Amino acid sequence: MRVLRERGAVSVPQASHLPFLKVFRNSMYLISELQANDIAIYNWQKDKTNSDPLSHMYQSLHDYNILEALRAYVAEKRFVVGVMGGHAMKRADPAFKQIALIARELARNGFVVSSGGGPGAMEAANFGAYMAKCTLFDCSSVRSVVSISSLFADCWCSHMT
Repeated sequence: MRVLRERGAVSVPQASHLPFLKVFRNSMYLISELQANDIAIYNWQKDKTNSDPLSHMYQSLHDYNILEALRAYVAEKRFVVGVMGGHAMKRADPAFKQIALIARELARNGFVVSSGGGPGAMEAANFGAYMAKCTLFDCSSVRSVVSISSLFADCWCSHMT
């Protein structure tokens, strides 16, 4: 290690204080990983005390590595539709349902639906893509997947065919 430092190398340890599963990963997340950690990551990003330069460097490294994994994935000539932003959109917002239905249809037709992984519109896109293989399912299943209000679940299920 000393020889590497003498030649200008910098050693950056794994950041165990961050909610990201692994800063230096070379693959995209599995659904189970995202579901287990998305709230922690969201809360970390909202916390203004996480503005130190080292945390931002780790976040940038993480995002870069995920981007490279995504580039390798789509290099197989896949069609990708991206949904970004819309963090403040609530699950009861009519636009949430519209985005989810559009994403469901896109995924059913072979498109990869990609998002920034955040809440709101991005969650709607992920939810719609996740439900692409579903036809009819009961409303209690929908509520358990996304924890949405019964009114929204009833509207969602009435559109499933």
